[in-house]
Amino acid sequence: MKPYRLKRLLLVDAVNRELDKHGYIARGGQMIDASIVPVPKQHLHKAEKDLIKQAATPIDWSPAKRRQKDVDATWTKKHGKSYFGYKLSACADRRYKLIRKIKISTASEHDTRHLEDVLDASNTSRDLYGDKGCVDGERETRLKAAGWRVHIQRKAAPGKPLSDCQKHRNTRIAKTRVRVEHVFAGLE
Repeated sequence: MKPYRLKRLLLVDAVNRELDKHGYIARGGQMIDASIVPVPKQHLHKAEKDLIKQAATPIDWSPAKRRQKDVDATWTKKHGKSYFGYKLSACADRRYKLIRKIKISTASEHDTRHLEDVLDASNTSRDLYGDKGCVDGERETRLKAAGWRVHIQRKAAPGKPLSDCQKHRNTRIAKTRVRVEHVFAGLE
């Protein structure tokens, strides 16, 4: 893991330790979301790409060039547009919008792959809010069995529009879940 990624993880942990020390207890439930963190695009030759895939560094790179090349970032597509960078999955307290846990991965990993990794078990509310990207029947069943109250928006199946009841449910969840977007607005 890159040193700057590790520092950011340690920073979130340090903030949470301070909050715990001063008696802050997350009680409002949690909102989960993921966002792409773009980084400068890398211009590599085919031979360099092949070496990097093998976890090696081209020998002709100077120390300065090695510092400038981000060999861990990957490409992904979202809404038909290509992005190069990382995926930041975060869990924020519903009431105060404080980030409680994060997970950083390559941009090519799916948004919800780390949903369970970022769940904050110390949040006294068992409410979990997520967007349509979090839909996974098996995961929802597992979380409900573990005592979580899962509020994940529904996604329409191809050729089957959502019912009025499902649309109303999505709107109700969106009014709460949208607060997590404020957390990511700072990244832009």
